[in-house]
Amino acid sequence: MDFQQLAKQVVEDIGGKDNIQSLTHCVTRLRFKLKDRSLADKEAVSRIKGVINVVEQGGQFQVVIGNEVTKAYDAVVELTGIQGQAIDVVEKDDLKVKGKFLDIVIDLVTSIFTPIMPSLIGGGMIRALLMILLQVGVLQETSGAYIVINEIMLLSFHFYRFTLLFVQPIALNVMRC
Repeated sequence: MDFQQLAKQVVEDIGGKDNIQSLTHCVTRLRFKLKDRSLADKEAVSRIKGVINVVEQGGQFQVVIGNEVTKAYDAVVELTGIQGQAIDVVEKDDLKVKGKFLDIVIDLVTSIFTPIMPSLIGGGMIRALLMILLQVGVLQETSGAYIVINEIMLLSFHFYRFTLLFVQPIALNVMRC
């Protein structure tokens, strides 16, 4: 594959090197931050030989190349003179873009509830196990083992409120721990 030609076509179809604000790459993608998104032709880029897909996500114009992305990246850097970097993980601050209200609300709700999901799932699994053991006849509601396991299950739901109080300020960027 001719990566020089690929780089030339990609840069041309995203609005030229003057439209590139920054450039990074991960394992499979060239990640462009563009000055003016309207100058980029997503369809034209996706038709370029060697491009697997084009994704717009997190304020980035991402061109999926595959395992040979470093060769394509080097060709783009050589062509444009823009020095980017390789990244392992996209930081949350890099993804901050002004979005629709619903997107912001969904992001907030998921950032609050994701850290507490393991305790809720664990409590639910313990509750399901207790119900199965009761139905099979292994435990009785008056047995000591049932009472202890039931209280452990209830703790996960009672401390759920306190966990919310701890996680919410972090999700709102009010407090960092």
